[in-house]
Amino acid sequence: MAVNLAPSGAHPLGTDSNGYDIIGRLMEGGQSSMEVGLAVGVIATGFGLIYGAISGFFGGIIDSLLMRIVDIGLAIPLVFLLSSWPRSSSPAWGC
Repeated sequence: MAVNLAPSGAHPLGTDSNGYDIIGRLMEGGQSSMEVGLAVGVIATGFGLIYGAISGFFGGIIDSLLMRIVDIGLAIPLVFLLSSWPRSSSPAWGC
């Protein structure tokens, strides 16, 4: 095995200390990330489709209730961001 080779035509990003091709290892790791991202996208699309169909079918108070739930869910990340901001920007931070 060729250990710690510099980038070349055979190994575009070189090899690591174990002799493995770095680009091959990056592609294997990226494959897992792509699978997880695709699965989450499919699940979120299915959930949103069902949620929106229920909201659209029943309408009225059910639609309003479901929209308030969505509004709360969208506001939560902003609440955490705003609550942590004064601590991190304080001059005495870390003391």
